[in-house]
Amino acid sequence: MKLEAGNPIPKKEIVSTETENVPAGNDFLDIKNLQGVEKENFILSHMTMITGIAKEVAKKLPYDGNINIEDLVQVGVMGLMKSMDRYDPKNSFGASFSSYAQLRVRGAMLDMLRKEDF
Repeated sequence: MKLEAGNPIPKKEIVSTETENVPAGNDFLDIKNLQGVEKENFILSHMTMITGIAKEVAKKLPYDGNINIEDLVQVGVMGLMKSMDRYDPKNSFGASFSSYAQLRVRGAMLDMLRKEDF
């Protein structure tokens, strides 16, 4: 499309500006009611996030610490499962599930380290 002087740029049509018609982050997937294989696939799809957080936390540990990344990942999966049960998109102040889950996963790992006196 060639623009010439005097011709305005065409505007896209706005469908709706009401927020109640626009679904929030994860309203398409009811996270709380996932069962069996669906829940397992959801957890597996977030494993890269969990392992990344575990590596970040492990870097901050002293070198002689006897905790390994596999233990942190295991606790992180439990934190993810807890965040799946507690996430409410209506009361999350616009936070996506992954942002909420990151805080829960990191918190679960740090709680475990705190209990182990690291």
